[in-house]
Amino acid sequence: MYSTSLLGPLFDITGPRGFIDLGVTASKTVAEALSSIRKRNHNTENLQLIHNMLQTYRNRTPEDAADKPQWKASGDVYKPFFNTKTTWLQLRQEGSVLDWYKGVWFSHSTPKYSFCAWLAINRLATGDRMLSGNSNVHSSCVLCQQSLETRNHLFFNVAAAQTRGICSGLVQRSMVLSFNAKI
Repeated sequence: MYSTSLLGPLFDITGPRGFIDLGVTASKTVAEALSSIRKRNHNTENLQLIHNMLQTYRNRTPEDAADKPQWKASGDVYKPFFNTKTTWLQLRQEGSVLDWYKGVWFSHSTPKYSFCAWLAINRLATGDRMLSGNSNVHSSCVLCQQSLETRNHLFFNVAAAQTRGICSGLVQRSMVLSFNAKI
């Protein structure tokens, strides 16, 4: 039902509720929708118009016609293939470039130092940061399943991180149990 029609993409016209109102599930192909649609009187003009259009397609489309999936590329352009980059660019909310960006992300950066920079400016995707953007995310610590996962908890307060055997390879010189004490 995401296929384009004379009216344009049906999902753009009806939204997610339109499938329910039309009596067609979103997972059906166009051929399945055409074979299962039945006569209804709809309350809205758009749904009645779509229903009439489906009836005309039903009368002239052979049953063995293959559906052709199309993916929304940009604006009103639809393509026969899926592009992850295009989808990501459509979904993300673009913000301004931050002043610290070039200091962390440059072509010859060393991952160890980029990670340390993210640790220092508290920009890692920890439970507390993910929880601020999405209330459905699992925000407890992945190592100990306790508490809210924060930068300080994850790297300095977890019992596993406080074990000198684990931390000695990361810190090498001195073991500090608090990020604030380190700075």
